[in-house]
Amino acid sequence: MQRYTWVAVLLLQVFLAPAAVALGPQQGGWIGWAFLEEGGGDLPLRIWITEDPSATFDGIAWRSFGWPAVRSQAGDGRLELRTASPRGTPIALIGSLTDSLYAGRITVADYSGTFELLPAGDALRAMDPAQYADIAGYYRLDDGDVLEFRPRAWGEMVARSIRSGEVRTLLPAGPDSFWTGPALYLPQPPQHSYRIRRDAAGAVIGLMRMDAQGTTSLGEYFTLRSEEIRCDGEGVAIAGRVTRIDDLRRRPGVVILGGSGWRSREDHEFQQRNLAALGFVVLSYDKRGFGESGGQDPVAFATTARDALGAARYLRGRAAVGEVGLFGISRGGWTAPLAASLDQQIAFLILFVPPAASPAVQEHGSRLAQMRQEGRDAEDIALADRMLDACWRFLADED
Repeated sequence: MQRYTWVAVLLLQVFLAPAAVALGPQQGGWIGWAFLEEGGGDLPLRIWITEDPSATFDGIAWRSFGWPAVRSQAGDGRLELRTASPRGTPIALIGSLTDSLYAGRITVADYSGTFELLPAGDALRAMDPAQYADIAGYYRLDDGDVLEFRPRAWGEMVARSIRSGEVRTLLPAGPDSFWTGPALYLPQPPQHSYRIRRDAAGAVIGLMRMDAQGTTSLGEYFTLRSEEIRCDGEGVAIAGRVTRIDDLRRRPGVVILGGSGWRSREDHEFQQRNLAALGFVVLSYDKRGFGESGGQDPVAFATTARDALGAARYLRGRAAVGEVGLFGISRGGWTAPLAASLDQQIAFLILFVPPAASPAVQEHGSRLAQMRQEGRDAEDIALADRMLDACWRFLADED
């Protein structure tokens, strides 16, 4: 749905005339999702309902994306909204209120589907991460989890569990108080409440989290720091970035080896932050031939492996780094074990979605599949199968 990337978050504002039927519980903020059919995607929705036609919900994202005014009608639990995106794409939303849930049909351009909205109260009005920007960062909970509080471009702060991967919208409940629902953009029923803890000078030092059963846990606040570095690979200079928790504690190190699309250190920014927040000193670097690293690409897997070993030697030479291992992503699941076989000082391997077959087996199947797609006859494919098999045996026997 790349044609409609503008609607990654659909922000809709509703103005209701005083002449409409009394709204009662309809007033306030509503948050939920639209589910477009035929490949349209799932889209977050955010709506503010007021009976004062001159009132405006001045959300951060509303201003940022420049959405126009919205014409709407409501009454007797029915909501009808028609508008257009800043680019002129028509949007229509028609639904009704049942059991504290707005539900109905939505149309976005040529896509249509259903939507559901749950009440978020005044929290929607207070969604402005600029007002609580200093809570962004990481929190190590005493139950072993690590949380990341991070602002999103459309005007919210989200809480992400690094242990489980769950992401939840932080909904303001008051000064330094928030709650999250059971899923991203679902405010009800409340799942966790958070209270930010500060020192005497007002600086964030942690939080208290409480779940729906009343179980509490405390979290210690910390931040990450990064520095750009250069080290020696296999005969070339390698440029990279080291990221770690901003303290002086001695921690294990890890070097990231990417997959087939790996080019620069920025390709692994997400994994780098996650690993650093879990307590590793993380080195991610520009692959040979890309970014600020020297050399040319492509090269043999062994050369890529030796470049990674140069990065590992660099980490081992730092005073605040203990044992060092390798983190292989996809094709890195081939090169990381190869590198470990060349250096007995590699202390551990972490492999993420590694290949389930050897390079030879994967290449063998890929070549034959390509021949089938090209319409080659069975005799040619059988001959290619035998020749490829002979090629792999020759390479395996080569000194």
